[in-house]
Amino acid sequence: MTYKNKVPIHFNEADPAGILFFANYLIKAHQNIEAFTRDCGIGWDNWFGNRNLGVPLRHIEIDYLQPLWAGKVYDFHLSVEKISESTVNFRHEIFNESNEPCCKILTVHVFIDPKTLKKVPIPENIASELNKLKI
Repeated sequence: MTYKNKVPIHFNEADPAGILFFANYLIKAHQNIEAFTRDCGIGWDNWFGNRNLGVPLRHIEIDYLQPLWAGKVYDFHLSVEKISESTVNFRHEIFNESNEPCCKILTVHVFIDPKTLKKVPIPENIASELNKLKI
């Protein structure tokens, strides 16, 4: 299954040429993960508001295929490429209104105890929702 979301590109997110500033691709990807946690059974508070759990980024890859223009709305697709005991790999794919691929992003997140900074198993309620997105 793929989580799909329509995401606008705002004027303040673009560079002087009107193209989404390169670092903002990661912000948009993160916002899409936030939307997924709200819309599925995880809940935003269980992922981002949980003071007993951290989910930092461990690795990022981005392939820029076509520019994302300010004033346009794009289809953001989110799926789980891989899930292990304490790590999840998200695949983010961004498509324009013609359904042409514009960007591919891989983000790898590790679940940790914020007090010890040691990895911990993904909580079962979160793992079950993530497994629904596995491709």
